[in-house]
Amino acid sequence: MENNFIAKRILATPVLGVGHVNACAGIALPLLKRGHRVAFFLEKPFAGKLLERGFEEIVYEIDYKPDDEFAKMNNEKPGEQIAHFL
Repeated sequence: MENNFIAKRILATPVLGVGHVNACAGIALPLLKRGHRVAFFLEKPFAGKLLERGFEEIVYEIDYKPDDEFAKMNNEKPGEQIAHFL
């Protein structure tokens, strides 16, 4: 690293979906390797998925209606709700 390097703190906020989260992680990995701190703002079903790669996580949970089947499927198997509608 150069002597004048200043590490940045970067927040990634991917759209909910396995492909979106993985794509953002791929883009953010070089930043992490260069010494920047990278945090992801993720819904609860993705909690812990990026920690092993060295990223920080800020996890949130949406309070869905109890009878919302779309939300239930999303919380149990992230990413599969879209496949259900295709």
